[in-house]
Amino acid sequence: MDAWSSSLFIAILIATVPFTFLLKVLYQIPGVLALSHRRWPLPLNYGLISAVTSVTAYFIHRGYTVHRSLAQMVGECVIVAFVYGFVLSLLQRQFCGVYKEFIVSAGPVGFGLRKTRYRNIQDIATVAKRRNETELQIETVQGRLLAFTLPNRYVSILFEQVQKKIQDG
Repeated sequence: MDAWSSSLFIAILIATVPFTFLLKVLYQIPGVLALSHRRWPLPLNYGLISAVTSVTAYFIHRGYTVHRSLAQMVGECVIVAFVYGFVLSLLQRQFCGVYKEFIVSAGPVGFGLRKTRYRNIQDIATVAKRRNETELQIETVQGRLLAFTLPNRYVSILFEQVQKKIQDG
């Protein structure tokens, strides 16, 4: 197997497989009532995955064929890690929002998704209100604070869902 084939194979294992699995799992979340961010078309998401796979394959190929200093290699590794993390956060934040039984929020810097059931919400405070969106701080019964952003037109949907769960018990 030549260097390009090996590089592409490893990049597919590192980037394509995990990202497509993540998308498959995220698209199985039950219907959304209000999204925090616009959901992109599936071909665009696959384009992002292809781009990160290409960058990863190029980085691996250069590791096979180009001799460079340790500082250069670390620099390239950091760049690829930023690209990987950026695409991961772009894919995940598309699924943040208000769902029928829970909310989904992104962790700090967009890494990790947090699912919070309405019965676990203790308090909701408005942190900032901008022209098109409202930034909320949600406190859970465990004492955790979540940053949650919604377009202004969807804030009432969140409060309605929380009130329904309080009334239903």
